[in-house]
Amino acid sequence: MRILLLTHYWAPETGAPQMRWGWLARGLVRRGHELAVLAPPPHYPTGRLLDADPRHAPGAVHRDPSGAMIHRTAFRPYDVGLGAGARTRRWLRRMPSGWGCGALPDRSGPTSSSARCRGCRPCQPP
Repeated sequence: MRILLLTHYWAPETGAPQMRWGWLARGLVRRGHELAVLAPPPHYPTGRLLDADPRHAPGAVHRDPSGAMIHRTAFRPYDVGLGAGARTRRWLRRMPSGWGCGALPDRSGPTSSSARCRGCRPCQPP
């Protein structure tokens, strides 16, 4: 069977998703499946390109140790941390009252007023 896997994280990055995908890829290839993976270059956790290896450059295609054919795609660099935190807080504030508190940490630290729950229904004990 020919399988196409789309993922945001792939080796040589290290982490739980990369390890799970690697395990799955080895199993699929070992069973005779043809696996192609579309993934951006290694960039986690910094949000920037981690190495200059030409095999990891956007547009590169190579076979990795699992036997999968890896097609590197372009990606948009991002800042470290909860980059979407401010957008998520704005979105939560627009939600109907009682839906959620929007208690997400911001860059000023976990003790900031925006990181404290204001007693919304999902955060209250049953």
